[in-house]
Amino acid sequence: MIRLFLLLLFFLPTSYISAETEYSTDIDSRYVNNLTYKINEDYTHEQTVRWETEILKERALEKKKKGYISYSASIQKVEDIEAYTLKKDGTKIKVPETNFQYKTNTGKDSNSPVFSDRSSITLLYPEVEVGDKVVLSYKIVQTEPMFPNKFSTLYYFPRFYAYDDINVTFDYPGSINAKYEIRDMEKTLKSENGRNILTLKHKNEKPLKPRTNYTAWSPEEEPGYVFSTYHSYEEIADAYADRAIPKAAVTKKVQVLADKITANTNDPKEQAKLLYNWVARNLTYSGNCIGVGAVVPRDLGVVIDNKIGDCKDHATLLQALLAAKGIKSIQALVNASTVYDLPKVPAVESVNHVMTYLPEMDLYVDATSKTVPFGMLPNGVIGKTVILVEGEERISRIPVNSPDDNQYLQDLYVKINEDGSAEGYAEYEMSGDYANFTKQLFQYITPEMKDELIRKMFNAQGYIGSGTIQNDDPKSLEPKFSYKLDFKIDNFIQSEGAGALDVNSLFSYSGSIIGTAVKSYIKDVENYNVRCTNGIVTEKYAFELPQNFEILSIPNNSKVDEAHIDYKSIYKNDNKNLTIERTLIDKTPVVVCTPDLLKKQHSAGLIINKDINSQILYKN
Repeated sequence: MIRLFLLLLFFLPTSYISAETEYSTDIDSRYVNNLTYKINEDYTHEQTVRWETEILKERALEKKKKGYISYSASIQKVEDIEAYTLKKDGTKIKVPETNFQYKTNTGKDSNSPVFSDRSSITLLYPEVEVGDKVVLSYKIVQTEPMFPNKFSTLYYFPRFYAYDDINVTFDYPGSINAKYEIRDMEKTLKSENGRNILTLKHKNEKPLKPRTNYTAWSPEEEPGYVFSTYHSYEEIADAYADRAIPKAAVTKKVQVLADKITANTNDPKEQAKLLYNWVARNLTYSGNCIGVGAVVPRDLGVVIDNKIGDCKDHATLLQALLAAKGIKSIQALVNASTVYDLPKVPAVESVNHVMTYLPEMDLYVDATSKTVPFGMLPNGVIGKTVILVEGEERISRIPVNSPDDNQYLQDLYVKINEDGSAEGYAEYEMSGDYANFTKQLFQYITPEMKDELIRKMFNAQGYIGSGTIQNDDPKSLEPKFSYKLDFKIDNFIQSEGAGALDVNSLFSYSGSIIGTAVKSYIKDVENYNVRCTNGIVTEKYAFELPQNFEILSIPNNSKVDEAHIDYKSIYKNDNKNLTIERTLIDKTPVVVCTPDLLKKQHSAGLIINKDINSQILYKN
């Protein structure tokens, strides 16, 4: 766990900007796919799948030797499985029955499962070698639509996969009014015996090199399709609301719990905060993957008694608790992955998360997140399109944070001794995204781990040292988080002769200028959008120098003001007291940055990087 923490601390993911647009010269597999959807009048459907994978590299063998089928046992069944290895000489070696493994999630005795009815079939292909093909075909019969009288599906074929042949067919009644969006695929539509046959074809024989950053991925960039009988995202929200809102009824159990949580206040906003905090702290996350339960919240009695729930359960319980205190709230659907702009054709698969909107306070909250305070949102949903399940204006975009919302302050003091050792302290105070991320890290650190953690952090920088950590409660839902480190280092500088002193954070790279901002700015920029953030970082350094210590030179002050980036540094040497202050203000007004903006920030980042890598020269 310490190793994991160190990796996260020193190599925190940032808006790192690199992509390849050249053709790939190192392909390990090639694919052929045939996929057919046969949709019935009652909106149930059959999905027939056939994958043929050619294995080109040794490294692909381990993964491709296994086939996998997943399905929901309560509303789906699997039929007509065929699997075999196709040797280079054309020989077929059928997967024997002994090479299949079935996994089924069920409840005790005749009861339904409480978490998931997802079942799976895993198979092992025999005698697979490089140059062979593995083939798997099967049919999934869906006996109940996810939402009544509705159907939707979507699929993408990334440009960095080698597709020799893709064939997709939709066979559906002419009475069904379907919409579809087709990208970079050949399309044929015909009618036969009262049914429509939509056929799509695609090839990608020369795949591109894969992107290295998918933090802001647009479905519109890839070949693929959306097929849907929904005609608006509001219609999707209505279908969800028909099943979810009745679950948010204020029962006696809900009323008693709401009254208990808010017993000490009558202020609506404080009540809302207390209710949010209770749900966020007390409900452990557990997915509800049981047939249509994947889109229907659990009964709130089950949620309260067991203190478990997925995003739907968190939002539904919070809505009921708020209603018990007379506070209006609306559930909201959003894409919680890397999609910021929803496809033009609405599909249920495009929205995969549920939050809460409080219209009287004009606040979005996400009670699924255990570290994000009331009134704030996780970074992954900020700036995205959100769909309210009721109201007049149903579709809007979540506002972007102000830089003032995300602040990081470091105050580092180091007393350097004549023998080259040092002692001191470092205090860190942060808010917003900086606080939320750091709280998540500290939740994994036990008191027994702290001393070892500091020792390893010093070792990673070439120091021999020790120290102690004091920190706020990482489970707190307050908007700020702080921690302090007291330390001693045996070999901070050379005790004789001349040397150079780096001025960088000794401990926290999760918010420092060198650890996040500069690394995000100075990456090479390629031709696609990536997620970006904003915030204010202030780093203060104070070095108390020994009498035998002579400063030979200090860096010049630096200043940058371009592409929404303000930066300045001030270096002062005052009679054995050396102070440095650096301030970075990232005012980026968007959460998805274009290549043009990133190129401008790249130029600013190079100047900042030069400054923070400058050194103080000394002799003693």
